[in-house]
Amino acid sequence: MDALAQLSKALRRQITAAGGKAEMIPCDVTSLESVEAAAKAHRVFVRTRGRPGKQCRDWRFGGPLHQLPPDEWDQILNTNLRGVYYAIRALAPMMIRARSGHIINISSIAGKNALPNGAAYSASKWGLNGLSYSVGEELRVHNIGSA
Repeated sequence: MDALAQLSKALRRQITAAGGKAEMIPCDVTSLESVEAAAKAHRVFVRTRGRPGKQCRDWRFGGPLHQLPPDEWDQILNTNLRGVYYAIRALAPMMIRARSGHIINISSIAGKNALPNGAAYSASKWGLNGLSYSVGEELRVHNIGSA
């Protein structure tokens, strides 16, 4: 079992022990198919159990840009930008139909300030801020907020 699966199980046990309910839906945000499968599982969850309270995802930092291998650049940008696009693309239609929802993207101070040895991460967070503001304007007419 990988570290993320172990962490998910431990988190689920903690939430359950505290009297809450937890459902883990694994998702590789860099894969449209994985995001769409998670969105489908999410829709089933909502129909059978109601709306979830929280969603989480992982992030990566990088290193000096001139030493960063192109595949790491792609992984950082795919996770922090393309992954958000995939999630919005997969989940916004459900929110539009409900005429309600909130899209909360987690950025960073690196999205406003320079980050030595983290140019790829910083670029992805600057992009995420622009994406969040723009999608907020697009979806406002459907009573959906974005932050």
